[in-house]
Amino acid sequence: MHIKKCEDEDIALTAEFYDDIVQYLDNHINYPRWIYKVYPSEDSVKAMVEEESQYICILNGKI
Repeated sequence: MHIKKCEDEDIALTAEFYDDIVQYLDNHINYPRWIYKVYPSEDSVKAMVEEESQYICILNGKI
């Protein structure tokens, strides 16, 4: 397992990861009340990358 600061080249995969999580939450119990493609989204990931506050965990080559 490797934790690293998210960079520009990680944005699309990180957003895809969040999309998958939000879809799962929508089909179960969505405690954080995240909204698919609204938050978290590619735009919010980009904003966090610009702020240098988005981190990702890589395990076996996947986020």
